[in-house]
Amino acid sequence: MNIKQSTIDKYQKLVDVLIDAKDWEQALELASRFVPGRGYIICKTRLLAEYRVKNDDITSVAYIIKQNPHYSNASDMILFLEAEVKEKFQRKQKKSN
Repeated sequence: MNIKQSTIDKYQKLVDVLIDAKDWEQALELASRFVPGRGYIICKTRLLAEYRVKNDDITSVAYIIKQNPHYSNASDMILFLEAEVKEKFQRKQKKSN
């Protein structure tokens, strides 16, 4: 999908406005379609690894299911809006050596 940079910038600003308004579902939908790789989206695997959250706890968070673009035979990806995750869950402390 080729999208002009100006269009991506426009949607990025809109996603920021939706995040500020805590409209998680709409922000997630737009971010997953138009501003990938910009730090808005987090996959389920990373969410469970990086945040103090259990599988049962993520039912309260908006998510979207997308086909895995890297591996067509892999399971679908479950994506979350990282801004919502940061607001609802505490990030795990990094272990020091």
